[in-house]
Amino acid sequence: MARSAAAPAHPADPTTARLLATVDSESRPYTDPRAGYDRARDAQQARTAGAFRRGRR
Repeated sequence: MARSAAAPAHPADPTTARLLATVDSESRPYTDPRAGYDRARDAQQARTAGAFRRGRR
């Protein structure tokens, strides 16, 4: 049975797994809560801080 392109093989080592996780995170728009790069974290923190200042928790 052939493997589909949507279901990649599991990485053989932890370094590859970390690299793939980083690429996945950085491929997301900065507004996506699952994005983990610096601009995304800054935007998420600013959004959270703004909500607290406005009284919306």
